[in-house]
Amino acid sequence: MLSLNIANLAAALTILRLTSAACVLTNKLDDVEALKADGIPDSVCTPGSDGQYQLALVVSEISIPTFDSGNALAGISGSTGFVIFDPTCVPVAAYGTDDSGNDCGVPHQMDYFPGKPLVVGGINWDVAAPWFAFDFNGEHYNAHDKECGGCNTYYTDGGLRPVSQCKCSFDVGTCTLPNVQDAPMEYAETKDALCTPQAGGNYQLSLDTRFSTLGLYDAECHSVATYRVGKDELAAGCALPLRIDYSGNDKVITVRKLATDVFVPGWNTDEAAFTFEFGATSYGSRDDWCSGCKGQGSDEELNQGCKCGFYVG
Repeated sequence: MLSLNIANLAAALTILRLTSAACVLTNKLDDVEALKADGIPDSVCTPGSDGQYQLALVVSEISIPTFDSGNALAGISGSTGFVIFDPTCVPVAAYGTDDSGNDCGVPHQMDYFPGKPLVVGGINWDVAAPWFAFDFNGEHYNAHDKECGGCNTYYTDGGLRPVSQCKCSFDVGTCTLPNVQDAPMEYAETKDALCTPQAGGNYQLSLDTRFSTLGLYDAECHSVATYRVGKDELAAGCALPLRIDYSGNDKVITVRKLATDVFVPGWNTDEAAFTFEFGATSYGSRDDWCSGCKGQGSDEELNQGCKCGFYVG
């Protein structure tokens, strides 16, 4: 299974392309379904602590006979790319080059984290000796340093395909979301898709995909707090996990996943639209004690309201 996942990862990256002559790379995770569907091998990511993301370099080369009469010398095709993983090893961004290698040269810039570019300033695409170094938020990282995970090479497809991966963790930190709501709003001003009245002591956290907001509701469905989670509205460098401290620092809500185009491209509607932790309990919008997601407005597929109740006391 490990070699299969590595092969799928390398094969998926062959379809990625750089789209900017300035080497500001475009996130093409939507095009790499295998990254989300298959398990991630330890060689490219190891789960870390909150705020610790990982950058992985994947280089592969396959040599197979070709019967393309228009290209009699074809037979070696490479795949090269980068993948950014969140602290739980969920791929959140993927960037690739075409078979000709570094077409636009270094440095490569990745803008996944708002206001804080990740810049790869040194790289070796040689499948036998891969290496990269990058800078993020004033810190320098080198794949060969002890704090990184180093590089490994495997052979797949019956020994025909050498695949090398390098990985390195880097600190993004955790973000505390600001409450942008001035005053509580009555139930009449909210939507049923976002809240259902509960027994005393229960609150609900809801995701409104129309406006890329998270809302916090009390037991009577008064909207008590609103948090913007759109890409252009997050603080510089903000990324999952996100913290909500409405009830104080001793009762923090930690949001682990959000099904928006910012965090989880290509969301599968059978998955939880968001997951979070409060106290010692984990919640997901598809759990039995949550209420799932409901369409809103004219485009119900895109405009989803997802809610989940939890006990505050």
